[in-house]
Amino acid sequence: MKKIYVKMIMVLAGLMITGNIYANDTVQIHGFMSQGYLKSDGNNYLAESKDGSFQFNEMGLNFKMQATDKLQIGMQFFARDMGPIGNDEIVLDWAFADYKFKDYLGLRAGKIKSPIGFYHETRDVDILRTSILLPSAVYDENLRDSANAIHGVGIYGDVTTDFLGNFTYQALVGTQNISTDGGTAKYISQTLFDIQHVGLDSILAYSLQWVDPSSHLRIGGTCFFTEIEADGVTQNKKKWDGISGGLFEVPEGTAMDNRTRNIEEYIGSIEFTWNDLLVAYEYKVLKTTGIFNIYFPEFTITSLAPLDILGYYGLVSYRFLPFFEAGIYYGEFFVDANDRDGSKREVDYLSWQKDFAVSLKFDINDNWIIKLETHYFDGAANLNLELNPGTNAKYWWLYAAKVSYVF
Repeated sequence: MKKIYVKMIMVLAGLMITGNIYANDTVQIHGFMSQGYLKSDGNNYLAESKDGSFQFNEMGLNFKMQATDKLQIGMQFFARDMGPIGNDEIVLDWAFADYKFKDYLGLRAGKIKSPIGFYHETRDVDILRTSILLPSAVYDENLRDSANAIHGVGIYGDVTTDFLGNFTYQALVGTQNISTDGGTAKYISQTLFDIQHVGLDSILAYSLQWVDPSSHLRIGGTCFFTEIEADGVTQNKKKWDGISGGLFEVPEGTAMDNRTRNIEEYIGSIEFTWNDLLVAYEYKVLKTTGIFNIYFPEFTITSLAPLDILGYYGLVSYRFLPFFEAGIYYGEFFVDANDRDGSKREVDYLSWQKDFAVSLKFDINDNWIIKLETHYFDGAANLNLELNPGTNAKYWWLYAAKVSYVF
């Protein structure tokens, strides 16, 4: 990965000094740094928040350059610490070349931000939203490493009409590298096996948005298709004993794999803005089938686990003063859309996670931002089991604070 950083910096530096660019002022350098604090009761969320945690920070540095009138080049380095995830390791968050033939047709190649819902592509830009945390019913922070960007190529365009408004589209194809220590690997593991390799198959992603002629209403849809393969060995024998019910024993270190097939994610989004008011609603459906294989010396156990995940939320925010805005949102997440009441589970509230949040945002100046946020949760369906190995609380609170500097 370090070799990639060096090569990218060399390319960028070379383009800065070549005669093919207009001037040094075409190179834009921006960045952000933030430090947050999480405190909860009942369950740990994203970090060891029951004890209070400062392991909630992120930073990024990005470069963009208009190489010619049609070609733009950019990249961003990013690091975060979110409990057991990230640990401030620097990664290449995105990096691509963007050639715009016409307004209605452009080409991107490199590591391209995934078009997931309305707000994933700008989730790093803290100044653009009121909340500290995007609604987890649609935007899961634990899965950011697999959903963040696509290594590949894509086309995009804008079509503007006088009477029908503006249409924007994207289509991408590629893949993504996933760390065995990242959030996606931990989500797949569920503390049951030590993942030694994890990877995404080919990814297809599409996005279509429409903005009405008055620019107040935006409606869009995105879809995302891929497969995930993970290999490793079993761990946590006590938990396996509970799963098997004494019918068979799973020694630690037994070879195991997980094949998550035919992942299909669909998100429908709608947003209305009027002066200082913003109202939004998004609805997500994710369908897939997990195939688990445990390889014993004499035989193999195969288990099929179809998933039909559902999530949605509604959000309202309003800027009351030039330096102050507030917002609320309510979201619901279900592990199984066909079992919303949890009747198929031994503990029903592990089937859902309902989140009511209140956010306050203070713009100290053009660079400094302070945010405060309170969440009330019902359910525990979307928790990191590494942080919550025991019994989970049904009703619980989360308090968050965050200070950000952007430039």
